[in-house]
Order: sequence, then structure tokens, then C-alpha cells
Amino acid sequence: MVVAFYLFLVCQMFHLLFLMAMGQYLINVSEEVFQLIYEAKWYKGSPKSQMLYVLVLRKSLNPSVLAGGGLIPLNLYTFVQ
Repeated sequence: MVVAFYLFLVCQMFHLLFLMAMGQYLINVSEEVFQLIYEAKWYKGSPKSQMLYVLVLRKSLNPSVLAGGGLIPLNLYTFVQ
């Protein structure tokens, strides 16, 4: 019975690690989008595309974050705490 409990505990920890890793991946990708737009040569585009660059840049200032119940951010930092 004790072995089954520890096996269940290990499986749940791997499941939690998988969820946290997906949240961390989302954060990393959204920060990468910001960096790529920031480094783009937006000044060579038309005035309309320059305005769209600014809008996307402002939207991506805060990275997208998955949150458990709206309270706990799902990232690797939360997993190791």
C-alpha cells in the first residue's frame, strides 16, 4: 500500500512538472515575441504597419501567463518553491 502511495505521488509530481513546463514555455515564447518585434526594422515599413508594430509591442509588454485558479502562476519557479 505504501509503494502504491509513493508511486501515485511521483506520478502526480511528474504531471505537475508537465503543467508547469507548459506554462513556462508560454512565458518564454511570449517574451520572445516581444524581443523579435522590438528588434525588427519597423521603421522601414509603411505608417500603418508602424502603428501595428507599436500596438503589438505594447500588447506583448506583459508576457502571457497561465494561472491555476487565477491565483498561482504555472511556471518552473513556482514548481521549485
